[in-house]
Amino acid sequence: MGSPAIQRYEVPRIVRGRTIRGDIRLHTGFPSAVLGNVRDLVVWLPRGYRSDSARRYPVLYLQDGQNVFDVRTSAYGVKWDFDGHVSRLVAAREMEPIIMVGIYNTPARMAEYTPPWSDNASFGRLEAYGAFLLDEVKPFIDARYRTHSERTGIVGSSLGGLSALYLGLRYPRVLPRVGCVSPSLWYGEGGMMRAVSMLATLQGPERLWLCAGTREGPRPGRGEFLTIPCLRQLRDLLLERGFRLGKSLFYHEARGGRHDEASWCARVPSILRALYPPQDQESRE
Repeated sequence: MGSPAIQRYEVPRIVRGRTIRGDIRLHTGFPSAVLGNVRDLVVWLPRGYRSDSARRYPVLYLQDGQNVFDVRTSAYGVKWDFDGHVSRLVAAREMEPIIMVGIYNTPARMAEYTPPWSDNASFGRLEAYGAFLLDEVKPFIDARYRTHSERTGIVGSSLGGLSALYLGLRYPRVLPRVGCVSPSLWYGEGGMMRAVSMLATLQGPERLWLCAGTREGPRPGRGEFLTIPCLRQLRDLLLERGFRLGKSLFYHEARGGRHDEASWCARVPSILRALYPPQDQESRE
């Protein structure tokens, strides 16, 4: 990938409010030379970030960033509550401290989150979005915050989950931690299944979370919901290519879970424990 120059951006402002827990910085109007648009970035800093000036932290990038910290910006008035979940889990020593970066979506969300598996010009700009994330956003964050280059992660749901998985498989060394939540496996008529099938051996992130709810997706003839059978097929393909359950692949079927923020919020603690366990625990695995 190239390294397009970052244009001028607005000075971040600190965001506080009763719906948000922690130290949050909002970078407004962040421009992309690759995508030709602008969006906001919201950065969550762990407790102790300002007092311990020598410590560096892994970074977790969050798709649909307006939905993760603040109910006032969430599309449906329900947030994932990553700020609250991380605060509680770190305090309980159930995960390591991390920096989180919420990347707002844009009106071009459908195009930016979909791989190049369709002839429709409205889809398939995920390669360009990957360049935006890795060549523009990541260098920007690394230059302004005390980040740790290892254990960088990405989490997304629906099309955001599909794109997170695609980018994790495409750039496993840069994005070794991936949370694939309720992925839109319908897109591209099984394109993700074909892509995984073409992997000869394990080529993917170090830790991959894969989940969906049992009440997600179409239900032909009012029979079985189709999302879980597709997810199981993807799981089995990954296992055939070297992923190991409980080690590199963490799989979960959420009983009664739906395709919405409230259901995804309930899964966040499990996602975080899988992707960012305490370092002493991870070293023993």
